[in-house]
Amino acid sequence: MGAFNQPIISYTDTTVGAMFFNITPSANEINSVQVQELVAAAKERHKSAEASHYYQELLFSFLNRHSTLFIHERCHIFQAIAYPYLYLRNLREWLFCYGILKSFRDNSQSTFSLRNSVSEEWRATLHWPTWGLRVSIDDEGNHNQRLSDPNDPRDNDLTENGLLEDEASIFQYKSEIGAEGSGKGYRRWTRETQRPRYSTTFNFLARVLGEDNAYVALPALVRAVFRTTRPLEIFASLVATTVRWDVDWPAYIGIDKYYEWLLSALQQNPVLTRQLPDVSKPRDFDGNAYLDDNAFSELIKMSSGYPLYPLAQMLWQECNKDPLQPHWLFHPYTIFGRSEWNDEALEQYWPPIMIFRLLHPELSLNDAVLISTELHQPSGGEPAEHSAQWTQGVYLEALNMKHLVYSLTTNFYDSYPHNCWHHDCPYFSPNLCRRWITIPKDFRQCQFPTYFQGITLHRIDIDAKKIIPIKVNGGM
Repeated sequence: MGAFNQPIISYTDTTVGAMFFNITPSANEINSVQVQELVAAAKERHKSAEASHYYQELLFSFLNRHSTLFIHERCHIFQAIAYPYLYLRNLREWLFCYGILKSFRDNSQSTFSLRNSVSEEWRATLHWPTWGLRVSIDDEGNHNQRLSDPNDPRDNDLTENGLLEDEASIFQYKSEIGAEGSGKGYRRWTRETQRPRYSTTFNFLARVLGEDNAYVALPALVRAVFRTTRPLEIFASLVATTVRWDVDWPAYIGIDKYYEWLLSALQQNPVLTRQLPDVSKPRDFDGNAYLDDNAFSELIKMSSGYPLYPLAQMLWQECNKDPLQPHWLFHPYTIFGRSEWNDEALEQYWPPIMIFRLLHPELSLNDAVLISTELHQPSGGEPAEHSAQWTQGVYLEALNMKHLVYSLTTNFYDSYPHNCWHHDCPYFSPNLCRRWITIPKDFRQCQFPTYFQGITLHRIDIDAKKIIPIKVNGGM
């Protein structure tokens, strides 16, 4: 990690395709030359386009020299546009957010609570990626699963997001060492001090298959099960099938052949239908389906107004003729070197939006936040009907919409730190602006209240703790 102790905390919102990086220099290095250059550039960044670009270059250089976390987060973007069920899941979340705001606008004369309830089916749908199953598999390949108990966590509790995180960690490890790697080497890497890693899924597989087989199997399993509408259940089933066949099978035939073997097992599974689920309904209505190439193609075609549509469309056109493509998902070191992540080969799949925060006592958050966008357009001629013209404003609108709707309908962000430090602002305590990105020095200049009114046709009544109409019976 270089001279810094946990200098970067990162995460990715795959619904919108947004990558976040919080950069916090440690106390003993806060006056280093590199940090001082960053601070000086942050203070100057608003003066010109050149100054803003220079600040961006310094931040990218920091990431490039000190961490491969960028590669980890970029893997999540690749997963979001390459894995059929993850694409469906994210599209469903997007349509849900759009529907909630449409409900506010369609009921412009109604009053709402600050936290609006949704059906149990939708609540479970939104939270399911972080909920999960408790899976057990014995030496004979017998397996069972049941819902995890959040009050009694176990080391065999698996979640959809956990599977994706573990795969991204292996992707990061292979990129960092510039080679295929091994299970034992990966285990050492995950245990290095000052390097917290995702390893729950790997540890589970290692207990069942052994370290080297788990290391080969995990990325192939994750990619295969996200071709189905029940990733966790199918994950348990495929691991059990591997045990019954031969626990050494993954390492013996290698990741590419093992992935093809898994796909063959799924395609022959009589329980899995070929019906594309209705993305406007909660996950309970999905049934047990295998999302083949035709289903994924149809899913992409119907999503032309969705932020990740341009990237998914481009990747589909490039890779749909070969089930192993994109090859670099299993072998990222063929694209990403030990220290370089600004590659030309994958430039067209640059993350749609990245948000960097340099957290330093000399800087206000307004000075330190950098928003970088790649303006993707659908390929193949004229944009499809209803396809958004993707600009920075549109990407930010998409991200703000997701954050607002989740704040209105779930407690999903309650554990996240508040982006704003203006505790005296009357809008702070209702907690609806918790994930608002652009924080002014003076809260009276904040654009959140205006944004809220424009997108919902309502305003927040602080005293009544309600969301009320802007106009009532033709008046204010």
